[in-house]
Amino acid sequence: MTLGRLAAGALVLALGPAAAAGQSRWQRQVSAHLAGATATLTATGYEPVLWPWTGALDNGETASDTVTLTGGAAYVLLGVCDDDCAALELGLLAANGYEVDAARRSGNAPIVRVTPRETMRYRVTIRMTGCGMNPCWYGLRIFRRPTP
Repeated sequence: MTLGRLAAGALVLALGPAAAAGQSRWQRQVSAHLAGATATLTATGYEPVLWPWTGALDNGETASDTVTLTGGAAYVLLGVCDDDCAALELGLLAANGYEVDAARRSGNAPIVRVTPRETMRYRVTIRMTGCGMNPCWYGLRIFRRPTP
């Protein structure tokens, strides 16, 4: 499953309260978790660089997509999942397939902090590892600290 196919979920988050009425309670939980994390990170100087990616995965399933990160910029990749989820993993892989960083065994809100050396496309992976009742909803948002 690719994150690109989940654009509809991101659109629902972007449209706000009017679209939220059509969301399940799990989707609303993910939206609320992302909103809280966004408020916290923006208060510390980060800004969101992409719309949130959202979707649903069964336990053991993985979703991935690519993103271009700018060399020298500080990024935070943040994953969240619904209240039925106990564990979510987040990974960042370079174009050559090597893992740059990952958040495993970090509960239901994994965070990866990275400052790439060069501008390039990276693969972001999300793996559902602790879904109590399939499927579990997740969200991912990427933030960047503006360079001075």
